[in-house]
Amino acid sequence: MWTRDLDWGLTDFSGYIAVDELYDGPLCVLAIVDNHTCKRLLYQVLDHDPDHQDITAFLRRFRMALQRRGVAWRGVTTDGSPLYPAPLRAVFGEVPHQICEFHILKELTKAILRAVAQVRKDLATRKPPSKRGRPATPAAQRAVRQRGRLQQKIGELFAQRYLFVQHDLTPGICWQILAGTERRLVDFDPPGFQRPGDVIKLQIAGKGAHPLLLIPG
Repeated sequence: MWTRDLDWGLTDFSGYIAVDELYDGPLCVLAIVDNHTCKRLLYQVLDHDPDHQDITAFLRRFRMALQRRGVAWRGVTTDGSPLYPAPLRAVFGEVPHQICEFHILKELTKAILRAVAQVRKDLATRKPPSKRGRPATPAAQRAVRQRGRLQQKIGELFAQRYLFVQHDLTPGICWQILAGTERRLVDFDPPGFQRPGDVIKLQIAGKGAHPLLLIPG
């Protein structure tokens, strides 16, 4: 039955496949999909988490099916899991292997938001202690104002955290981000927006095709 389905899936095979795994409770489903036609070509259900041996055996089954039909493969796409590089080299050799852009952006976004959360925590530790009641001395009044300013920045960082992962940012938004974090810009592209600093690096790469990268120094 599966060979008939595979014959159907390979009738217009593009040569480019995506390999992924899906976890459902104690089970794991390995799947190979044509990257262009979105046809599922092969799958396997495991009752345990896969390891390199499972991935290698699964890929060899698919390679054997291609060889029997005289079909060539051209490239493989996976997520960033360490499960795939070694088995892919063992089975497909030097066939190009690329990491899925969606998964890269997902991990970058998570890392960026974690960094922004850490900045908020750092700002919170800088708030001076305050006592109950109305501040009676000039020093206490200054401390209350400083706490208010820091709390406002913390709130703005939380409310506007989405700005750190937008694809397209105007120079005005970039300065808004910097003002909210009280940090310095180390490296920024396009030219003309460089400022010295040593805490956080902000960079936009490739004509707005990638999100803002926030890298703690």
